[in-house]
Amino acid sequence: MDDMLHVCSRLPEYFKSHPLESPSSPTHNPYSWTYGMEGQDWIKVVGRSPEKLRKFAIGISGKWSTVPAVGIYPFDTELAPLSATCQRQNRVLVVDVGASQGGTMKEIRQAFPRLTGRIITQDLARVVDHVPAGYLPPELDIHPTVHDFWTPQPVRNAQDPLFDEKISSDDESGLADRDVVCRTILRHNVDAMGPDSRLLIAEVLVPDRVQKEELYCYWMDLTVLTFAGRERSEADWRDLFESVGLALVKVWRAEVGTQAVVEGRLRR
Repeated sequence: MDDMLHVCSRLPEYFKSHPLESPSSPTHNPYSWTYGMEGQDWIKVVGRSPEKLRKFAIGISGKWSTVPAVGIYPFDTELAPLSATCQRQNRVLVVDVGASQGGTMKEIRQAFPRLTGRIITQDLARVVDHVPAGYLPPELDIHPTVHDFWTPQPVRNAQDPLFDEKISSDDESGLADRDVVCRTILRHNVDAMGPDSRLLIAEVLVPDRVQKEELYCYWMDLTVLTFAGRERSEADWRDLFESVGLALVKVWRAEVGTQAVVEGRLRR
């Protein structure tokens, strides 16, 4: 938070020397500029400090109160009945892409004991190597693995590929445009989906009309703008999904606020 407030405080200065438009480059954005590293991906800027990177990993691996792991998508009714079938077929139940230390899957597994079946969490080696010993006990059947989501998804035909954090310009892609970045990440996972796989993305959803009752989504939009991200509306997600061969089949919304889980399946 202190990092983002510092960057946000310099936005007026940034826009005096840059186009007055939403940044879309993972290497040319307010975050990288603020720390004197314009031209470098923002995650590399964070990575200069091992301690800051460690705190960042912990911060996104635990219970993210803004998009809770449980309470929006009904894992118990939607996935638990499929658990036994997945086990018989030696099929992975859930692949959590960009899972950090696996905190979301741990919380879901503990909340829904009927949800049996193998769960794979994926992140970069610098994150996976720092999962604390004993954090994911064997009985949870959660397996942290090293995977870079700029490469093809190695787990084929999983029941549910899941993104439990931001799909935006948040890694070393070398790509220049935010939407190209998103499509690249998604296509790798779409290519690995089976006919009945579903792709879930937990996100803050921008309302179709600006309203004042729930301001958090606009704060998040401003926050991710600093590193060339943006929050999306339902229409934005539909367009993005269609561009990679997915159909947006349902938006699972929280009872209060703008948190949601967006569900996509292969277009037929």
